[in-house]
Amino acid sequence: MTRLRAIGRFIKQYGAGIWLALIVPLAIWFGYRQRHDLARTWDLVVHASPLWILGVLALEASVFVMMATVYGLVLRQMGHTVRVITLLDIQLQRVVVGALTPLGGASSIALYVHRLRQRGIRPSASLLAASIKSVTGHVAFLLLLVPALVMREPSALIIVSAICLTFIIVSMVTMLGFVLGNRKPPPFVLRRMPRRAMRFLVQMRQHKISYRALVVPFIYSIGIKGGGVLTLFFCLKAVGFDGSFQVAIVAFVIGVVFGVMTPMFQGLGLVEIGMAVALGQMGVPGPEAVGATLLSRILGVWVPLAIGIVVQIVQGILAPGRSNADPATVG
Repeated sequence: MTRLRAIGRFIKQYGAGIWLALIVPLAIWFGYRQRHDLARTWDLVVHASPLWILGVLALEASVFVMMATVYGLVLRQMGHTVRVITLLDIQLQRVVVGALTPLGGASSIALYVHRLRQRGIRPSASLLAASIKSVTGHVAFLLLLVPALVMREPSALIIVSAICLTFIIVSMVTMLGFVLGNRKPPPFVLRRMPRRAMRFLVQMRQHKISYRALVVPFIYSIGIKGGGVLTLFFCLKAVGFDGSFQVAIVAFVIGVVFGVMTPMFQGLGLVEIGMAVALGQMGVPGPEAVGATLLSRILGVWVPLAIGIVVQIVQGILAPGRSNADPATVG
């Protein structure tokens, strides 16, 4: 644990600088390769079809609501009723924290736990809900990963990344199974598990979530992943590329793989490059590939980030002394 804390401190102190040192040369190299198409890319983005852009915004809003709904459904199974609007507010704050801190995933989870604790929900319940949301989302992604690897012959890097990601997902499912079931973790896990983690495991099991309760969150998770594919597909349509849905599936999967394997700043830079390169390999011309990728990331990441920042500023101005507490109904 001491070593993990030391690594965490190192990442907090030097993570941003290291990430910039890695991503800036890569971005320059990619920009140099696309230098002859940059003017056309900019023109495609600026003159993108408003109708398809509205479709993307509607999709992203629906995905945001579905994400908040998944948390609400799982929390309700544990006897806590939290309004969707409250969960949307927390989700917007998580977007801001996740995008602006090096290890955004861990920071956003800490914020989520803190905000729910203010509403009388124990960390064990909020972490269990987050775990279920994460596992169902990753399993839903596997439903896209397998056909995507079949549709297009992947590179060695993508194969290795997909194998690593699958191993991570299987491990997550196994650990969640230990939490939801009555089986004890293997002895070698118990020997290495810190006492605090053991207490957390006991507390999570007290919520008695059944496997049947995961069905509806899993269905929502499929919808969330499908929304991500549709977003990229609509963005391709917006810049004038009339290709098949298969192209969007493969490029989306590759982008997610890069994002999961590089969690720093939500994979900023690598996700965009990975998606654009994948689109190019699927026959999408360079300007359209880069333009659609930029649109999907702007509308799917930067617009929610901007909304989250504005909402926090407005809340701070309108009610600077008001507590964030909005007590949840505990059944």
